Amino acid sequence: MPQQRELHDPWLIAIWPGMGSVAWLAGGYLVQQLGARQVDQLNCQGFYEPQAVEVNNGIVAPARLPQCLWLEWRDPKKRHDLLFLIGEAQPTQHGYEMCQRLLDYAVSRGVMRFITFAAMATQLMPNNTPRVFAAATDPYLL
Repeated sequence: MPQQRELHDPWLIAIWPGMGSVAWLAGGYLVQQLGARQVDQLNCQGFYEPQAVEVNNGIVAPARLPQCLWLEWRDPKKRHDLLFLIGEAQPTQHGYEMCQRLLDYAVSRGVMRFITFAAMATQLMPNNTPRVFAAATDPYLL
């Protein structure tokens, strides 16, 4: 991995697949459009149970764990660099510990604001105007 340089007032954006992969697709689009580059990988050992194995000619291949990649984007206007965590899957065990590990890494990189994408089931009909929902830890952030 490339050597990590200091980030300018970075924000963390965590992206996980979920309902309909809406958040994963939206976050992936943002990463692609910005041209964010991979800088590290979160060690996911202990957070996933194998969900499937591949068998070729009767030989079982080692189970592959989902990856969680760290990417970063440098803001050319020097407002807020972005640190992304893109997970291929939600953790199947020890999710709290995984969140603590990712937050520890983010804080070590200077992150003070954490944003995540998620989908929310609603009674939206195709002809309705789309809406965005938000939740925050205090009224100022909301």
